[in-house]
Amino acid sequence: MPDLVGQVIVMPVSGRIDDRIKTIGRRGTCRKWGEVCPIGLKIPMNYRGRTEVTLGRAARPGEKYDVMAPIGGPGELHCVPYVGRRVRSVGELLRERGVTSLAYSTGGKRRSQVPGDWYVHEGTLTAPDAALLLVGPDRTPRDTGPKTTGDFC
Repeated sequence: MPDLVGQVIVMPVSGRIDDRIKTIGRRGTCRKWGEVCPIGLKIPMNYRGRTEVTLGRAARPGEKYDVMAPIGGPGELHCVPYVGRRVRSVGELLRERGVTSLAYSTGGKRRSQVPGDWYVHEGTLTAPDAALLLVGPDRTPRDTGPKTTGDFC
């Protein structure tokens, strides 16, 4: 995802994040997650655990994203209040930004189409030109799946 390009993503191998591994950063205007631009990692010399480190990069043409992040993050629909809006409206916003392929999830069930008057509860880009929207017939979600929405504004 564009907002993860240049970011350092530390993922646990055993199911939990080891907080002894820290990102080294510098203040800057990299418009990424948080106020610090990552420039390295700090790992204790006696560290014996296993951790997977991913460096965010731009997707190649036709490539899908490996890491999911909310479409409301920096570089996407940043500061655009899309949650609670109609599917039709959010689809138009995404098309204006080059997202031409939309898929939908309704309580864990994936669909290629839903009514345009349904509501968007969450969303993620799955490729530079594709998004998955978690949707439902009600403005307030029942259980549409995992949530990644944060306050990025």
